[in-house]
Formats: sequence, C-alpha cells, structure tokens
Amino acid sequence: MAIAACGLSNSSAPAPAPAVHRAGRPLESASLPQQVETGNCIDGTSSSAYAYAVHMRDILADAIAGWARQPAQLAGAARPPIPGLRFVLRAVTTNSYSTDGAALDVSIPGAPGLAQQPSPNNNPSFATDIQRWTVKMMSWKQASAAANSAAAALAARVRRYQVARGTWSAIYSCIGAAAAQLAPAHGPRTRLTLMSDLENNRPVTGLDLRGDAVLMVTICPAHASATCPQRCGGRWQPSPRRDTAISLR
Repeated sequence: MAIAACGLSNSSAPAPAPAVHRAGRPLESASLPQQVETGNCIDGTSSSAYAYAVHMRDILADAIAGWARQPAQLAGAARPPIPGLRFVLRAVTTNSYSTDGAALDVSIPGAPGLAQQPSPNNNPSFATDIQRWTVKMMSWKQASAAANSAAAALAARVRRYQVARGTWSAIYSCIGAAAAQLAPAHGPRTRLTLMSDLENNRPVTGLDLRGDAVLMVTICPAHASATCPQRCGGRWQPSPRRDTAISLR
C-alpha cells in the first residue's frame, strides 16, 4: 500500500521563538500558546482495505506521542512553549453524525516556554535572576512532564481505538460531526483530517465547517485500484514511501 506523505500545520506563521534572557532585564513568564483543536475521521468501511484505516490510526498515534516531546538540549538552554491539544477521533459509520458511536475527545495540556538560563557575565542582578529562573525552570519541568505523560496516554488510547467495519459510509457527515464536536472552535488553530476512500453512500448530515480547512488523506477504493491514475487525469503517482508522517502541528 503506497500512501502519499502529508502534514498538518497549526499555523502558517513561524513558531514562536523561545524567550532569551538579557542581563539587567526582568525574566517575564511565558504565556501558553493557543490550544490546537483537531478533529479526525477514519474510514474503515467495507469499500476500502481495513489495513489502511489501522495504518492511519497508528500514524495519528505516533504524531500524538511526539506532541510534547522535547529535543535534547544543553542544560540552561531556552525551551519553546508546548501548545495544548484537543484531539477528537471518530470513525465513519452508517450514521456518522450520531453521537452514540465510539469517539475519543481528549486534551493534552500545554506548557509555557522557558527563557535561557541567565549569564553571570556583566550582570549585576545575576543572583536574583538565577533564583527566579530556577523557580520557572522547575515549573516548566512539571508542566512539560504533565504534557508528555498526557500525550503518551492518549497515543496508547488511539492505538486501541476500534475503527468501525462493515457499515455504510457516511463520510462527510463524520467530518461534520468532528467539526461540531470542536465547536465553538473554528479558524486557523482548528485542524480537520479525513482519512478515507471518499466513497460516500449515505446522505450528508451536519456538514457545517464554517471555513475550516480539511486535509484529505485518500486511497483508491478496492474496486477501483487499477484505474486510479486514469481517474486523476494521469497525474497520480504512487509514493515510493510506505510510511506516512502526519504532524498535528
């Protein structure tokens, strides 16, 4: 199975730079970045290979596991803030807009950034600055550990998520339900992802995206796998990569 690589970005703007301490200036507490809201629909219905849905579910789990992971840094280095994440996962079913289907709706707390450790060089306020920085560093460690723990727990739940099988495909109603579940959140911090063969065969219910962008990760339905290049005007090429990375940021 070859799937084109894809990504989600939490903003078109560059990520905020970590705060840097300057001698003689007070250390300001970093505020939490805005929470990212993401709704995801996985289609495991009969028209597509179930292995595809399981594969995409595991890729989502990998992305969540790395949400709050911090890169290795030298002691005293500045640390960027970790945005909070609200993660909704739904499965396409016959009645995808119904709220009685299995769904995940879990949040990962964010963590503020940490300024670079103050330097004693030419810094008459170093004694005060280092004490304040140490307090902030301990708070950052606690918040970062809590975010990382929550991300690991959510990733494990996603890997256990049972994608529905053997139903009709109300595909667009599923993404509508995910958007409704995230309401009132809309706009650049909202991410909707649909993983499906796009073979919708049920009436569309509740599709009110209010301008939210939707990333579609698609494969050919089983019955049309031999004709996909022709259906796409000859522009489709299978990806040589077997692994697909999705960044929720």
